[in-house]
Amino acid sequence: MLTIRNQQMKAIAGAAPGRKMIVPCDRTKTWIEVRLIDDKQRPVPGEAYHIVLPDSSIAEGSLDQDGRVRIESIIPGQCLVTFPRLHRSEVKSV
Repeated sequence: MLTIRNQQMKAIAGAAPGRKMIVPCDRTKTWIEVRLIDDKQRPVPGEAYHIVLPDSSIAEGSLDQDGRVRIESIIPGQCLVTFPRLHRSEVKSV
């Protein structure tokens, strides 16, 4: 699988003869933190989570006693967070 980052797309768009078209990705790492609360604003500890990270790897587990999970040292990008035991209609984005 080939992933082309925004920085690389700009390099490709401005390419000229003799200029490198593909540049290395920025090695900056980031993190994601998720907190699940119920409709009364109370944390939901122990709930199972499934997170697809920007590099397509998967992080799974259970939320801590505060209804949180934090994953560090990931590449920047979008994550897909789901709670497998919950119905979609019960989950709201904030």
